[in-house]
Amino acid sequence: MLPDHLAFLDHLARHIDVARASGTSLGLALLHIPCVGRVDSLLGYRKGDEIAQTAASHLTQALRPADRIYRVDRGTLACVLTGLANEGQAWAGAYKMLRTLGRQVEIDTHFIQAMPSVGLALFPTDATDADALLARASLALQAAPGARDRIGTYDAEHHLASQHELDLQSKLGDAVEENGLLLRFQPQLDLQTGAIVSSEALSRWTHPTLGVVPPDVFIRAAEMAGWMPRLTHWLLHTCLRQQQSLGNALSVAVNLSAQDLAEKDLPGLIAQALATWNVQPQNLVVEITETAMMENDASLADNLGQVRQMGIRLSIDDFGTGYSSLARLKILPVDEIKIDVSFVRDMLNNTQDQRIVRSIIDLAHNLGVAVVAEGVENRQTLEQLGAWGCDMAQGYFISPPLTIAEFDALLQAHRPTEWAVRA
Repeated sequence: MLPDHLAFLDHLARHIDVARASGTSLGLALLHIPCVGRVDSLLGYRKGDEIAQTAASHLTQALRPADRIYRVDRGTLACVLTGLANEGQAWAGAYKMLRTLGRQVEIDTHFIQAMPSVGLALFPTDATDADALLARASLALQAAPGARDRIGTYDAEHHLASQHELDLQSKLGDAVEENGLLLRFQPQLDLQTGAIVSSEALSRWTHPTLGVVPPDVFIRAAEMAGWMPRLTHWLLHTCLRQQQSLGNALSVAVNLSAQDLAEKDLPGLIAQALATWNVQPQNLVVEITETAMMENDASLADNLGQVRQMGIRLSIDDFGTGYSSLARLKILPVDEIKIDVSFVRDMLNNTQDQRIVRSIIDLAHNLGVAVVAEGVENRQTLEQLGAWGCDMAQGYFISPPLTIAEFDALLQAHRPTEWAVRA
């Protein structure tokens, strides 16, 4: 029997002590055989064990007598490459392991794709104790399937990035729990009347030590850490509570991720927030990215249908940057399309951008859908959009994102006749 992983760290520590005493290097190569799990489920655990045992036997014969093979879980073997003079010998051992096992495994007349991969870490270069060396070989193994020759190595910069990500997730959790996030509202202008008719609620986070954390960074961290349900609850309730103070003349748009849209209780969460703050459904716009819209998920389509039936409007954000599908536009109950800033910002000087913007406006209107242009930064762009028939505009020329008090003051001072540009 191969030693199991409970004893492996003790064995690895002894190998490290020998290497330290002899002044040599040591390589830890974790070899993962994905087909073991598949064989376990199709043919039973005994057959999966046969693959691991056979692989260990072949490796023992192929490697040097001083090298040792251990099994650390169902589909992973640990090869301790001892007495190394340099890093090249460790790489040579990793290559030999992959060549020895090949790409196919034969079991009971079945040929199964083995597709092994190796994660390699070195003592003392990458770590000086058994726990750290195993952890770093595990990180290398995670990167191996996408690496050249399916051999991954420990990357200190990637490790630091991973640690930073964990720290970010922890701090974000504290911010959500302690109401440390802020909302800003960016006005949306009706190009025909010049009136401010809506706004987009934008989450912001400034941390005492991290500084300003970009929204795409902390949203990704929330998704990775499982914080999105709590973050979405905060966003909806905070947004509607603040918007309610402006009365029912304006609507507000909130961005929801694909993860949000797949949650079965999303319609109930939205209905509860509307009722809590006495906001009419027609005054809420749910924005989804074009990429999220393309997710082939039954719960997503069902949730969008329920949200639309409540009287809430649906908007596709960043339109033109994802994987457009006219068929999906026809099926999903979309009320609005937002043209991405990347097309609007330079459209006065870029013929291709002009064609894209005009085509999106025509397409949307032919489908009975309203159009919002993002990223309007000057009067000329605003006027050109109005001439092309765009319905609404949003951008720093109109206003940067504001606190709710600043937004209220803007509404009081706004003169619609000075902003109307569409005939």
